[in-house]
Amino acid sequence: MVAMLLTAMASSAAWAEPADLFADPEAWWLVPESSWRWDQRPGDGATVLTLHEVGPAKLEPVRRPFTTAVYEGQRWSTATIDVDVKSLEPSSRVGRDVCVLLGYEDDTHYTYVHVSNDADGRVHNVIMKVDGDTRRMIQSPPRPEPRLRDGWQRVRVTFNEAGEIEVYMDDFDTPLMTATDADLPGGRVGIGTFNDRAAFAAFRIDGEPATSAR
Repeated sequence: MVAMLLTAMASSAAWAEPADLFADPEAWWLVPESSWRWDQRPGDGATVLTLHEVGPAKLEPVRRPFTTAVYEGQRWSTATIDVDVKSLEPSSRVGRDVCVLLGYEDDTHYTYVHVSNDADGRVHNVIMKVDGDTRRMIQSPPRPEPRLRDGWQRVRVTFNEAGEIEVYMDDFDTPLMTATDADLPGGRVGIGTFNDRAAFAAFRIDGEPATSAR
């Protein structure tokens, strides 16, 4: 009986859903803080982080997301991120976006996943590496299918110590885009946009803590 109970407990722990990191607002670094607001999603009561006002453009030394929210509580070397996203811009706006940040070291060293309603093979619907005063696309295929629609959608981003990145949206069996970046450091994670209002909910991550940056 005891063995059966222990087995059941172990199974339950193995399948436990990762905690929602939005449950601890104090652990998030919001830039600029005035652009973000904590809300609650009607229906399921999930905590929502809303970008209600676009922040100032970041053009120097390289163009990158204007407004960001970075989780400061932990750094990861391997992880699966799940987050619900919702663009608050009209569907007529070509290039509206939401971003997921990973390998975050500082404001000019990180990788971001840009999910958009446009795929131009340059800056929309890409995985982009920001490295000091440069940035470059690293995703495959070069122009993934644009899937950002109206309403809530779930985005999943996975990455590991080998620098393998996979991005899923709607279809969680086949990645929307992938990348390999051997220099991807263990770092913090976050969200953001360029110049679009958006809402994020149910930010969950399951992974291995990073011991040091590479």
